[in-house]
Amino acid sequence: MTRYRNGGLFLTLCLIWGTTFVAISAGLLHFPPVLFAAFRYDLAAILLLAYVYFT
Repeated sequence: MTRYRNGGLFLTLCLIWGTTFVAISAGLLHFPPVLFAAFRYDLAAILLLAYVYFT
């Protein structure tokens, strides 16, 4: 990988991880904590299974 690609991937990862805190605090205003955690785990499982299927 090139140096710029590594830097771009790092910045993308920082952006994704940084927005999760905003999404969690916004989601907790509308859902109970346990239900919201269950939704997040379900979404993560779906994304992981889709990644496994396509690779």
